Amino acid sequence: MATDPAAHQHPTFPFLKLPSELRNRIYSFALVKPTPIDLCPGDSVYDASNMKYKIQNIPSLGHFNSPTLHEELEIRQKYLGHLHTFRVQKDLLWVRKELSPKLLRTCRQIYGEASEIFWSANKWQFAQDKQWHTLFRWLKTIGPRAIARIRSLEVFAPMASDPMEGHGLAALDPEPSKNHPKLRMAKIPHEGCCDCRAETFKSLMLEGTLRFNFVVPAGFCICTLDEYGNDMHGSDDSQVPRRKSLVPQGFLPKITITIEPYAFAQELKVKDFTGRGWDLIAAPDSTSDYMADFFTNRSIINPTNTMKTWKGLPRKL
Repeated sequence: MATDPAAHQHPTFPFLKLPSELRNRIYSFALVKPTPIDLCPGDSVYDASNMKYKIQNIPSLGHFNSPTLHEELEIRQKYLGHLHTFRVQKDLLWVRKELSPKLLRTCRQIYGEASEIFWSANKWQFAQDKQWHTLFRWLKTIGPRAIARIRSLEVFAPMASDPMEGHGLAALDPEPSKNHPKLRMAKIPHEGCCDCRAETFKSLMLEGTLRFNFVVPAGFCICTLDEYGNDMHGSDDSQVPRRKSLVPQGFLPKITITIEPYAFAQELKVKDFTGRGWDLIAAPDSTSDYMADFFTNRSIINPTNTMKTWKGLPRKL
């Protein structure tokens, strides 16, 4: 006796008939990571395919008569400088395995409802993207509709600098050249051919609902909140580059500066940040002994064991 194949199929669950509040809760469980999604982390590994050969060809430092730090750096840079590294994308791998981004491809209605939560409820982070190259490529990839939905973006502070860079210590930590797993993004000109920071500011210029968090990581410092332009001013005897703000005038997103533990700001005061309308957060163990004059009232502020927050003054746009 023939049986109807449809009788053995599982009935389709009427998901779209659920109340919108319940659907949004399901979207949140399926698409939101409880911690920030860092798409440019600092963790990296060497390319195992040529690492063994490179290490075997490093000359023993014992052949040198007590080499100085500078000589040792030159030796290591010569033999390890071109060794490819991969950025370990742990958060990206977590999103692909633990979340359900394929839910966005189900149908047009679910995409419209779920994408709003995916972009707005997640906190997006680019912790070690010093030149904002990865951030700019990512923004070009996701497009203006997704950008308008983002509410939290955390990036490497554009005014942060490495005080050890002038001593050549950065040679021991080459920039990763690839991502693992691969992060598919739009291609743009080489870093030196495109001002990624300026283009990123332009892309986010009118996103008034976005909170932009500039993070100063451990080991980095802030010495100035401005940059120097190419035009000169002053007398003929003392011409100096003209200073201009790193953040363009009329930039709508709310800006927060976070100084992480063992990072510091030099020759700057709290009002230098809050006067621009920026919030300032100093984490425990930040500023340390480098900042004797940073805090306006040291008798009530102890930056070594507490987190302190200052609200920015109203901005004139």
